[in-house]
Amino acid sequence: MYHRRRLCFRAFTLVELLVVIAIIGILVALLLPAVQAARESARCSQCVNNLKNIGLALHNFTDSHKAFPTGGQCYNPKVPDETHDGTKLLGPDRQAMSWSFQILPYLEESAIQNLATTASLKQALIPIYACPSRRSAKTSFDFLLNEIASTIDYAAAIPATRQFPLSSPIQTRFDLSLPAYQTFTLASLSQLARVFNGVGANVGKYPGDSAVYDGVIVRTPFRSKLSALPGPAKGVPSPVKFSGITDGTSNTFIIAEKLVRSDVYDDTGNPHYSDDRGWSDGWDADTMRLACFLPINDGDPTAYPADPLLGRYFSDNFQPGSVGGVWNVLHFGSPHKGGINAVFADGSVHTISYDVDLVVFNALASRNGDETLDKAGVY
Repeated sequence: MYHRRRLCFRAFTLVELLVVIAIIGILVALLLPAVQAARESARCSQCVNNLKNIGLALHNFTDSHKAFPTGGQCYNPKVPDETHDGTKLLGPDRQAMSWSFQILPYLEESAIQNLATTASLKQALIPIYACPSRRSAKTSFDFLLNEIASTIDYAAAIPATRQFPLSSPIQTRFDLSLPAYQTFTLASLSQLARVFNGVGANVGKYPGDSAVYDGVIVRTPFRSKLSALPGPAKGVPSPVKFSGITDGTSNTFIIAEKLVRSDVYDDTGNPHYSDDRGWSDGWDADTMRLACFLPINDGDPTAYPADPLLGRYFSDNFQPGSVGGVWNVLHFGSPHKGGINAVFADGSVHTISYDVDLVVFNALASRNGDETLDKAGVY
């Protein structure tokens, strides 16, 4: 006689099911950080690659123009009145737009450089100017001008050197080794922020005479026809040549990541002074930053101070009034854990640690200070 065999399956108990779920949860918890770390490593590598291409563009620009690009004349320059002489693009000695505009042909973006209006230029996205750890190439809203602008995550360096007088006629010098500057305060912000304009008086928003700029990217030594006093700015440096980097090209960084607080990456509804006009700007904090302040991670508590005035400085929004006479965030910074990526004058890219000594960091941005650099914190 044939007997049908009954198949019996033993069901999971609730305890066994919970154990399996717990094991899966542990595995996910172990794997997720590794996956995130791998993704961040890839994004950081892309950021380094962006800077390598920017460095290569700087070298190619210098080969063509026999000098590095300049930082522009002023914030929000006008196209074509301050960028072209008739149909001819102005050179670095007269160009109102910053380095990020001047090197476009060497990033295969010549067509964007030839756009006919300020508004069309500002809306053009340049993917290589976006750090992928922070955001993709995007547009921000320029509240003051009621215009859209494409953002940039990199800025050129302005150092404070021994040539900068702190006050006149006493001629006291900046000494960044002093505790007054080592600890970031409202007082140090108010004093050191003057370096941004070469400790010289502007002519309106245009460069004044006898200002000091000791980085590789100097301010354009010219005032356009739209200024009150058009013509050359006297006693300021001309566009820098390789021979002018007396500290050595491997000891001098040109461009690095700028600070953008992590809570405002995509804050298009609440625009920010230092991140509103993007790459299509002139001498402004969108494309230029100071090396006399230590770099800060985008999420570091230092950038979220309890002090209401410094908090307003770092939030960089359009609340009424400046902070200590400063309207812009002037720090370098990065979303990466170890430090900021920076391209040096020899074309190499290095990471500068957040723990770098302030004097060393500032000296790395100077082209002509004859400093003996302790490279601790640079790798």
